[in-house]
Parts: sequence; C-alpha cells; structure tokens
Amino acid sequence: MNAAPAVFFSYSRTDDETERARLSGIRKRLEKELRFLSGNEAWEVFQDVEDIEIGQQWRQRLSEGVAGSTFFVPVLTPTYFERPICREELMQFVQREKELRRDDLIIPILYVDVPILNQPDDTERGMLARNIAARQRDDWRDLRTFNLDSAKVRRRITQLANSILSAHTRGAAQPIQRDSSAADLTTSRSEDDWLEELTSRHALFAALLAEANGSGITTALLEAIVASDIPAIDLEAFFQIMARRSYGKTRYAIAIGALQLGDSRECARTVVEFCLQPGNLAADWRDDLAHAIAGVSNAPSTVKWCHTLLTRDIKLDPQYYFFLSRHAAEVAQHCPSDMAAYLLVPDRGPAAFNLDSFTVAVRISSKPKPFLTRMTEWVRDGWFDGNRSRQSEGCETPTDLYRYLNILLENADDRKRFNEVFQVTHDRVYRLIKQRSGFEIGFDHVAAMIIEKYKGAQSLEFDLLHRIYEVPSEYSDSWQILEAGFAALIKYLASPEHPAASTELHEVSMNLFSRRRDSWAQPSQER
Repeated sequence: MNAAPAVFFSYSRTDDETERARLSGIRKRLEKELRFLSGNEAWEVFQDVEDIEIGQQWRQRLSEGVAGSTFFVPVLTPTYFERPICREELMQFVQREKELRRDDLIIPILYVDVPILNQPDDTERGMLARNIAARQRDDWRDLRTFNLDSAKVRRRITQLANSILSAHTRGAAQPIQRDSSAADLTTSRSEDDWLEELTSRHALFAALLAEANGSGITTALLEAIVASDIPAIDLEAFFQIMARRSYGKTRYAIAIGALQLGDSRECARTVVEFCLQPGNLAADWRDDLAHAIAGVSNAPSTVKWCHTLLTRDIKLDPQYYFFLSRHAAEVAQHCPSDMAAYLLVPDRGPAAFNLDSFTVAVRISSKPKPFLTRMTEWVRDGWFDGNRSRQSEGCETPTDLYRYLNILLENADDRKRFNEVFQVTHDRVYRLIKQRSGFEIGFDHVAAMIIEKYKGAQSLEFDLLHRIYEVPSEYSDSWQILEAGFAALIKYLASPEHPAASTELHEVSMNLFSRRRDSWAQPSQER
C-alpha cells in the first residue's frame, strides 16, 4: 500500500464555531500525536475548513484502493446528526466498511450527550445513530471544559491515536473483543448468516429474537437460556450479535442475560463489557446494570471480573459499596490491591457511600492502616464540616459524622479498630473551639454531638465542659448554650430511659438545630 495513511475528521462547523475552534485544535493535536507515536510523518488528519466536503477527498482515496488505511473520526453532537453533509459522509463510510468487511475504520468521538444515540427513530438519522450506538466510542463529555494542553486531554488524544494505529495494523477487528473460542462472525460469513444458523439450531434463540423484535425480552426466557445446555460458543456468538443490533431496553435485557451467563457459565462476559462502554446504554440502564452486578454469586472468578467492571468501567461509588458489602471476604482475598487502588484515589471524599466502603475495607483488610489514615485525613481536612467545608464536593455534615461514629460504638471490635478516628475527631473539636477562625465549625460539631446523642460524648465531658476559659470572648454566649446542651447530653447518656432527661435533650437539640439548620441534615430518629 503506497498511499499514506489518513484520518478524515468529520464535524459540524457550527459546533467548531461555538467551541471557538476547539474541535480544529483537537484535530491538529491528533495529527501530531499520530506522527509522534508511529514515527511516520506521512500521517494526515484532514478537515473541512473551506466549504469543501470532506467526502470529496476521501472518496478519491477509496477509489485508489487505499480504504484500509483511511479512517473516519466523526465528532458526535446533536448538531452532527442534523447536518445533511455529516450524515452523507458517515453513511458512505459505513457502506465502505461493509464492503471491506471491516468494523474498525470509524472511530467516533462522543463530544456531548446525543439523545438520538439512546433512542434512535426510523429516520435516516436514527439508522445512522443506531449504527454508531453499537460501536465503542471515545468519550470526551467530561473533557469539554479542560484546556486542550491539559494532562487529561493529552492522555485522551494519545488513547485516540493508539486506537487508530492499532486498527491500522490489523486486517479486521470486532466491536466486541471475543474469547478465542468464540465463533468468527465477520471474516468468513455475514452476521445475518450466523444469526439465521444460530436461531435454526436453538429454539430458545429464535424465541428471544422474536421477543426482541416484538414487545420486549422477558426475564423468564433469559433465565431459560441461562439454564439451558446450549454450548457456550453459541451463547457467546448469539449474545454478541444481539448486543450489536439492539439498543435501549432490549440491549439492557441482553446485558442482564450476559451477566447471568458470565456468572454461572463464565461466557458472554465481553458482551457485558461492550454494553458498559460509554454511550452504549442510557445512563439509567447503565446504573441498573451496575446495581445488578452487586447481586452476582461469590464465585472467585465472578467476583474478580465484576470488581474489575465496577472499578474500571462503571466507577459509581454507591454501586461499588453495595458490591463490596456483599462480597467483602472474596474481595479481600482476591482483589485487595485493586480495592485499595480504587478507594484511595486522591480527592475521594466520604460522601456517596465512600465512608461505608472504607469501613468495610478496614474490617476486611489484613493491612487496614491506609484506609484509617484516609478517614482521619477526612476529619482533619474538614470533609465533615458540611456547608462550611473547604472541599468542593464529596463532603458530609457534622451530623453524618456523629451518626456514623455512634454505629461504630455499638460494636466492641469497631471501637478498637477505629480508635484513631475517634481520637482525631475529638482532638480536632478541642482545637476548633479555642480558635476565633474555627469556633463556628467547632460549634457545629459539638451541637451535632448533642443532636445525634453521640455516645462518645462521655469521654469528652471533662475537656469540653471545663474549657470556657479557652473560648474566644466574643463567643462566650454561644458556648454557654453549647455547655448547657452538652450537660443535657451527658445526663441523658447516663439515664437514657429517664423521661425528663430525654425531654430536656430533645428541647436543646431542636434549639441547636434551628440555629444551624443551613449546615446540617435533619436530626436522626431515636435508634
């Protein structure tokens, strides 16, 4: 092949104007990266900049028989699918891919959310959107506000360039990477032929295909297929085809079936991975699939696989906690390093169930020190200061902290495990109430102890009730309110069943809550 390899960068010029030539900047950096990584200065990334259809350039290359080294990178936005020229270029390149029996020459960039990808209609736009939705896309949605020379954007451009170079070096590729035992669906015969053969060979496949084309796939039929004796190689091939051809709720159902097969028979796992790629499922379906992953069995192979999905592809902290709490022993045995790598990333705060995940990690880990250290850092750095926190996101309120510490105090082992967290919390409160700059935060914390009936308050009685002389003078009136409330808390903890003590504490708590309602959640119910 004598012609130089080329990439045609397809985009809406309106989008580029809106983004102040940012898309053109991506193209320039991609071209430089391709040349740098390949050592081949002949790489070119073409762009329509003078009202000349980009298709005029690549049609000539296709006619010269060099389509195998010609790649198409559409920048996906809602405007892209509305622009006739963009649709025409994409449609012609899709057709050329089919002629070459290739499926890796189109490498889309998902620049912003594109609703039609999740709900394609029966128009030309919908047909093209359905084709793109079946592909793995380079997701740039979280990079739109980053400088093009930032580390994150540069890494993503490198990844995009590597994807193009990898496709350039192989003769054909699959949109879903299959196990080596899976049937070849593209090189020797068409996908339609495979589907016809598989459905004629297995009645359950024919039934599922009929449901997919009708009112929708039922749970009962999926369970029947999972429980059947259909060979794994046929299951793998059929679910791959169905995942590629479906979208929306149907693709979600296929992903659930593949998850069950991956759990019980260790096949079709690549189908789940395909469905989890950005843009292949709507956000709600993706979240539901992530939640379903928490319900898999405790088989070591399954736990390791699902843990990888959650930490590499999904990255949703609540779903990770549900999985971790259910499979704690298996994760501790088979994935301790991966668990630590996921939880201990910089700037991860205690919100979104992260505090709960760290608690599980401390309980199950043979080396819990790093997790305890991060928890004490949260306390010291003000991650539990609510609206007063210096952190931008991922924070919790003081009431959340003392509600959580109360739970730990109910277990003797946890009292020992988390003693450092208790001590750091108490020490910080001591320091805050003595500082003019920190008294307001300290007030919030002591008031939260009172509101949450903090069981650890008795160990603070002497230090807090006798520190009036250390409180900045301008806050002495506020401290007297806290002092009375703290005394009521100590009285209640000594006799929690005594009606008078309970009533007094409740009145104090409501008074304190009304003074700091902008910083706290509602007081918790009696436990």
